[in-house]
Amino acid sequence: MKRDSWLTLFFVALLLTGVFTQISPVTFLALAVGLILLAGRMWAQAAARHIRYEHAAIPRRCMTGDDLKLQVQLDNPTVLPLPWIEVTDLVQHRGFHLTGVASQHRRHRQRLIIRTGLAWYQRIRRTYTARVTARGFYPVGPTTVRIWDPLGLTFSELRVTSRESILVYPITIPLEDLGVAADDPFGDPEHQRWLFRDPFSVAGARPYEAGDPVRHIHWPATAAAGELMTRQMEGIRSPEMLLFANLRTMERAWQGAVTEFLELTLCAAASVARYGSRRGYRLGLYSNGNLHKEGRDESAPRLQADPSSDPRQLRKILSMLAQSAPHASRPLEHILRRYAAESYGASLVIISALLTENLQAEIERLARDGHAVTLLYTGDPPGPNVPGVRCHTLGGKRRWEEIANQWGHSVE
Repeated sequence: MKRDSWLTLFFVALLLTGVFTQISPVTFLALAVGLILLAGRMWAQAAARHIRYEHAAIPRRCMTGDDLKLQVQLDNPTVLPLPWIEVTDLVQHRGFHLTGVASQHRRHRQRLIIRTGLAWYQRIRRTYTARVTARGFYPVGPTTVRIWDPLGLTFSELRVTSRESILVYPITIPLEDLGVAADDPFGDPEHQRWLFRDPFSVAGARPYEAGDPVRHIHWPATAAAGELMTRQMEGIRSPEMLLFANLRTMERAWQGAVTEFLELTLCAAASVARYGSRRGYRLGLYSNGNLHKEGRDESAPRLQADPSSDPRQLRKILSMLAQSAPHASRPLEHILRRYAAESYGASLVIISALLTENLQAEIERLARDGHAVTLLYTGDPPGPNVPGVRCHTLGGKRRWEEIANQWGHSVE
């Protein structure tokens, strides 16, 4: 039972004793205790209505193994001095390690506890250091602020519902370190053939040649050059790279997931996405996995990003991979059959630690239909040999443990 509850019971018992025994000093003592408790409760409640608490993570997005700062600010905008304040912030425990300030709260959670006091119109700021050792989405909060009266007899609680969150991207490494040893394993976008000419994008003018359409004559350039000139159009090319990440590491969904295979798959997908973004591909991501959902009543969003050349596409894909849930309910061949068949000319990169007969048959069918397919096998060696498909075996559990140790990733 809380301390103020005990004091309330003591006040009631003392008051009843004084009334029934008709002992005046006991009655007056009970009334004095009651007034003190009431004044303390009103003091704490008034402070709780006005006190402000804020926290911020810097940066909010980071890579695995990075250090970040968690800044907290407590502000007392009233004339009431608050000598006893306790702030409790819940933060994730696994993969998120605060330096010397957190106490264990419950499994996979820890709490940041700040005990301090504030004078009237005082504001305090504190900065704590944390290291993230695993990809994921880390909410900070909710926050509970407990404010005591000046005598420390009673308190009032304020629950701050706003949450700060930290997004940790998966590890990305060069393809050579990943085990994909080739100058250009997915096709060079600089050598993509022109698909068609854009009639609205003029690159310049050139001398007219027999057979050029009359409507393409560049009349201003013709007047300036004194000879017939033709508009030279820019070509449109659309090199695409579609990533298909298989988050199912066991043949049956109810069997769970092999963490090493899953993390190596996500690491490979992030590394290939970064490679494709730097080489100018239009990136797309499809997977049989889902993102973590915030509430029980919400449906988990799909792990899917349609192809785009937007500069923010890489960050979007990395964010999705960071928040991917460790399970998948659908086979990857269903995703391939739906999205890959219509993507002629695109580089299809399939990343999987599990290669079932149905999945291999679908990959072979895509290769026979003329698709450029590359398979990155994240299971334990030896890897598969699929006809017509570039296959790279990345090393499985041992390789992921090496990467995790190198980048300070939590392997618990």
